Amino acid sequence: MNICLVTIGKFKSSACAELVQNYVKLASRFADMRHVQLSPPKNIPEHDAQNQALLKWLERQGTRIFLTLLDERGKSFESVAFSKKAQAIQDGSHSEWVIAVGGAHGYSDELKGRAQLLWSLSPLTFPHEMAATVAAEQIYRALTLMHRHPYHNS
Repeated sequence: MNICLVTIGKFKSSACAELVQNYVKLASRFADMRHVQLSPPKNIPEHDAQNQALLKWLERQGTRIFLTLLDERGKSFESVAFSKKAQAIQDGSHSEWVIAVGGAHGYSDELKGRAQLLWSLSPLTFPHEMAATVAAEQIYRALTLMHRHPYHNS
């Protein structure tokens, strides 16, 4: 399975950036996973900039992606259930699973309409860097569950 964790803008926290890269590296033992940081266009409102950056990037990715957006009103999962969702995505005819972490304003209705899944990490609100870190860890955890690796203690 190909997995791409997409974030908008550069991380301010080197600790979060390091953790995300560590989970991407760990996950790469089970899947082809990468982290892409998009640069939002300048001189437009932040909300519009992040939406434009993701839309432009998605145009280059083809039509066979499975798009997941992190959204506070999205579906929440327990780790085992998320692993089963990841398995279902892998079993589908998708070329890549794209998980996009937005900024403080979330994503536009247009992007939400394109997404196959809106995923909520928690009812709590997190800074996008922390959300990306938690998402990367949960993706790694899901992959370890799928491959019966002992990382997850249930």
